[in-house]
This record gives sequence, C-alpha cells and structure tokens, in this order.
Amino acid sequence: MDFDVPVVPVFMTIKKISKPCWNWAGAKHALRHIFVAAFVPMVGVSVAWSAASVAWSAESSVLSLMELPLNELVNVQIATASLTGSTQADAASWVSTIDESDWRRYGSRYMLDVIKQQPSTQVIPLVAGGDAVAIRGYSNTSSLRGVAILIDGIPMADYSASAPTLYLPHLPLFALTSMELSEGAGSALHGSDAFYGVLGINTFNGSGSAQNRVTASVGSDGYYEAGVRGSVALGEHWSSSLAAVADGQPSQHLDYRSYSPVLDQYVDNRLNNRYDSSFLVSHLNGDLSSQSSLRLSLYRLQYNAHGFPGAGIRQAPFNDNGAEFTTLEMVRIGAERRYSETGKLGFWVYHWDLENSIDLNLGLQNGAVEVVQNAAGELYRRGVRVQLSDTFAELATEWAVELGRDLSSVGDTYESLRNPDGSLMMWLPDTYSNRTGGINSATLEADSRLAGSNWHLVWGGRLDDYSDFGRQRSPRFALLYHLDSENTLKLIYSEAFRAPTAYQLYGSASSILSNPNLKPETLVNHELLWLHQGASSFYQISVFQSRWERGIVAGRIDGDPRTKNQNIGNSRASGVAAQLRWQVAPWRVELDASWTQSRNQTDHLEYGAFPTWILNTRLGYEAAHLRTGFYLDHRLLLGRDDVLAASTNPDVEAKKLPPYHRFDLIAIWQAFEDTEVQAALRNLFNRDNRVPSMYTPGGFPEEARSLVLSVRHGF
Repeated sequence: MDFDVPVVPVFMTIKKISKPCWNWAGAKHALRHIFVAAFVPMVGVSVAWSAASVAWSAESSVLSLMELPLNELVNVQIATASLTGSTQADAASWVSTIDESDWRRYGSRYMLDVIKQQPSTQVIPLVAGGDAVAIRGYSNTSSLRGVAILIDGIPMADYSASAPTLYLPHLPLFALTSMELSEGAGSALHGSDAFYGVLGINTFNGSGSAQNRVTASVGSDGYYEAGVRGSVALGEHWSSSLAAVADGQPSQHLDYRSYSPVLDQYVDNRLNNRYDSSFLVSHLNGDLSSQSSLRLSLYRLQYNAHGFPGAGIRQAPFNDNGAEFTTLEMVRIGAERRYSETGKLGFWVYHWDLENSIDLNLGLQNGAVEVVQNAAGELYRRGVRVQLSDTFAELATEWAVELGRDLSSVGDTYESLRNPDGSLMMWLPDTYSNRTGGINSATLEADSRLAGSNWHLVWGGRLDDYSDFGRQRSPRFALLYHLDSENTLKLIYSEAFRAPTAYQLYGSASSILSNPNLKPETLVNHELLWLHQGASSFYQISVFQSRWERGIVAGRIDGDPRTKNQNIGNSRASGVAAQLRWQVAPWRVELDASWTQSRNQTDHLEYGAFPTWILNTRLGYEAAHLRTGFYLDHRLLLGRDDVLAASTNPDVEAKKLPPYHRFDLIAIWQAFEDTEVQAALRNLFNRDNRVPSMYTPGGFPEEARSLVLSVRHGF
C-alpha cells in the first residue's frame, strides 16, 4: 500500500506563518512565555546547584556496562504496552527495553540509529533528512506513518501527515535515558498510528545516582557532540533536572550513480547528509506528600538538515537533494496521587508547537529546468489524560482506565516553487490549512489471574471518537502462562487502526484530490511469544501474522492527472523474530534475528524493500585489567529491493540489493573513576552498503568508514 508523493505537499514549517486556527497564536505566545518564565529559572537553578554539587557527589561513578544481570528489567514497569504498570513478563506485547548502556555498546549516535539494531525493524531514509520506520514488513512510501512516537508519554503524531519520524528523526541520545519498542498492533492503548508498533522515549529526569555528566565527541566528517546534564535537590520535597545537548555533521560526501528511467541514462549524484540539532529538556519534580507528586516538563528541539535525499531521481535527475528545518517546543504538566495501597489517580496535560519547512530540488521538463519546491506550515497538538488504576482483590484483577481528549491543528500551510536564484514562480495555500481534528478516547486494560494459577488473561481495548469520521474500536486480548519464575508463554490477539490524515482527507493544492469519505485503515495481529528472563540469559521469540485491510491507496481516476486516496488496499505479513542474550563474565553475546514476508494482495506484489532476513550479532568482552570493554557488532540484511515505490510507479522497476554487511567496533575505557573514553569505529571494512530509497533505483549509499572519539565525565 503506497501513497503517491509527487512533490511532497504533506510536510509542514519553520517560516513565520500568519494566524493559525482556533487562536493558536495566543497559545503559542503563552507557551513561549512559559519557557521564559519557567525554563530559564529551572536551567539556572539546575546549573548552579550542579556546580555546587561537585564537592559532595563522591558516590557518583561511571557504571560498568556489563556488571548488571540480564534479568535486571524483570521488575521494571513497561509504559508502551501496559497501563497497569506491568513488567515485561506480564506485558501483552513484544517489548524491547533499551537503555543507555545498550546504545553505548552499539556506538549509536541518535534515536533511530538505536532502533536499527532491533529485529523485524527497518529505518529507511525518506526525504530531506526525515526517515521512515517499518516494523514486521510493509516497507512502502506510507511507512513514514504507523509507528506511534511518545516522548515521556506525549503523542507526537500530527494532524496533517501523522509522520513524526519525518520531522523528528533525530533526538540526541545524551538527553535520553531509555526507550521501549513495542512491536505489533498497539491501538488498544495508544489509538491511531500505533499501527505497526510504539516507540516510547524517556528523557533524562535526574532519577537514580551518579546522574551529573558532561560529554564531548569528535569524529570523521566533522561529526561533533557536546552536552551537559544534571539534577539537584531543591529542598526536601523538590528536585530539578536539566539536559542540554547539541550534535551535528558538516558533510559525508556520499557519491553514487543511479539509473534514471525518465532520461534512460545513468546519472551521478551526491548526498551530503549534513545536519545540526540541539535538544534541551528540563523537569521540575515535587513530592508534595508521601502519596502525591507533581512534575513540570519543558522541551525544545531544533533540527536542520541539508543535502539529504530529495523527491527521487524521476523528479530530480541531476540534483536529487532536499533540506529540512524543524523547531519543536513542548510543555507537560502531570500530577499523581495514591489513594490506597493499590490505587492511584493520575492527571496530565500537554501542548506542543512544531514548525517545519522542507525544500526539494525538482527537475522540470526532464531535468532541463531546475526549481526548488518548498512545503511549509505549523502544527499544534494539545491534550489531557486522566488515569485511574487499582486492584480488585476478590477477582484477582489489576485494572486501569484512561480518559483522554486531544485537539490537533494545522496552521497556515502552503506550497511554493522558486527558481534557484530565489525568485518566486508559484505560491498556493494547502487545502487542509487551518483545520482542526478532535479525538475523545476511553481506554481499559485489565490483568486477571485465573483461579489462583499461573494463567493470566490481559484484556481490554480503546474507543476513539474522531470529529472527522466517528468511532473506532481497538480490542486486545492476551493469554499468558508463567511456566516458572523465568519463563512465560503469551498468545496475543490485537487490533490497530490508522486514521486518515488531513492531507489524505482534504488533498493538496497541486496534486491530490480530496476524499472526505475515507475510513481508517485496520490491522489485525496474531502472535505467539516465549519470554525467558534469567540472570545470565534472556530470550524473546515470537511467531506473528498480521492482516492489513482498508489500506489507503492513492491512484488516478478517469484520466485525471491528479491522484485520489481510497480505501482499497489489502496486505498480509508473517514472520519470526528472536532476541537472545547471554552473559558470562567477562563475555556477553547478543543476537537479534528475524525472518519476515509481507505482500500487497491488492497489487499482487511483495513488499520487497523490507529485509527477508535480519541478523544482528554482537560480541562483548570486558578486559578488567585494562578497565576496557570491547564490543564487535555485525549487521546482516538479506533480501531487500532497492526502491519502495515500484508498485505505484510503472517506470520504476525494483531490483534486489546486494547483501548488507557491516562491522562496527566499539571500545569503552574507564580512564578514571568518573571518566570514560569511547572509540566507535563504524563500517570497519568500509563496505559500500546500500539502503532502499523511495524512488531512486539502486538505493542510497550508507555511511563510509567513520571514527568517533568521546569523553564522558561524571561529577
């Protein structure tokens, strides 16, 4: 199931826009006043107290990455796959928990760089510095939607395109503490866009010990990173934390040659993949009493990208490049109160404002005339959640109920064409400008222990009421059997949906017709999962099958050169995924593997860009006498097509890419008690690996061999 992206009008803003709908200008000014009035003092207090804390923070130390047992997460509550606070053993889903020690062993640099390491998961460069994420097959041009992104629980899906990985692909890792990746249908908890899975991101909040850090990194192609984070106590009941990080890369100079079906010749192009980003997050935590707590959280992100893939070689044969500019400002306020030993009531509100602008080079008249297309706009979202959880002891059932209200809005958005000298050729407002969508939701999850046995039934679902198209139900059931304290079998049934976006409902100014009668796409997931959690071994193995129906597909009707979205697509996927860990000091072995097949049954085509086989193997050795850990990572991808869009473009013929092989070598040396030095050598053998593209035959080159040196100091 693909949607046509002829000139990518779905993407939104950094330009200063006029008045957005429902008086969002006032909300935006209020949000910025909050940042000035609250964020700056919080930062100042955090920095001052952090500086003063150097003398008394004697117990701070850099943690060894291989000291903790593999079952350390047994009692950690899962947020992306549970409302009741279940652990991984009781969660009704496949969940990968990834913390800072993991991505440091991987040598990862940013958020989606970590996700590439997971089984049944693919990250694909899309346009202008934005990425698409496919989970368990279905790689296509709509893969920029379908994975719910939650930052500290805040949903990042927008109303226009619902594509958070397009405009937020890059979150610097130093500001984060952990992630959860839940694979499979997740709408029973998170509504629309938890279609293929859910990625929950937890930012640094100062909990735990040894949290004050500074870091600095330099590397090949001018890569850099610098950051500081810390937390302080503000009296007996309050604490504050701050994380500030900036990273970037001037250029990679990736030259490649690709065949242009439009020109019927090979064309040389270059990707620079130049980017700069900065991320600030601050939390103010208050323990008002032994039963009550309060948190205020403020966020600001900037991401600028240049020289990334553009609209594809068929539209830009000689200069297929794109650029993106994103600014995100966000606030969250939450409170929680325990009213009994088992019961608690939570309440939180959020608001975010995102500005984004995307430039794409286009070659009109078979490349004879070069122009720059710009799509810009402003997006807003705000919402409220009320959650109640407790236990029915008589029924041996833990339960949670959540009520929500979300309003998502598009401000003034437009498309324009300009000559390379900047002169304006065309300017058109988008048809979905100044529109607002509302969602009322009610969610129930319960975990019932059956007859005092080792059997559990996790059941519940979510009801969403959309202002655009009405109600959608998403049930989920899982039968769990705990064989013993370390082994659990799970039989899972779950449903998901993906609501039509404003872009799909109302079309675009230049190329897409409106269709207000669109219905949500649906996904039904069946899964059998075995989970083993031991002190020295961890296994998670799943057999899954999913059915995707009412897929929204863009196609031409009655000779009209424009396309129209319709609910006509059906697809299937099935596969096996495994996540295996062994740890016997001083060795650690990790294996993430998957086999996946997915097919578009409407067009009778395979989703061939998704790897049939994914095999990630990691070997770690801790040389105690050298105070150094060594980690060798090998990634193998087999059975991938070079383009995503062959099913919707007859002039693009998909071909198989060569096997993807990449070795990375990472060394982490504890130079002093609180100081670590890390060296990450990526693509050790400098192999010319290719990754699928949206429209360009032959795919895109991945990074060449690179070296990054980092120093991290705790205080």
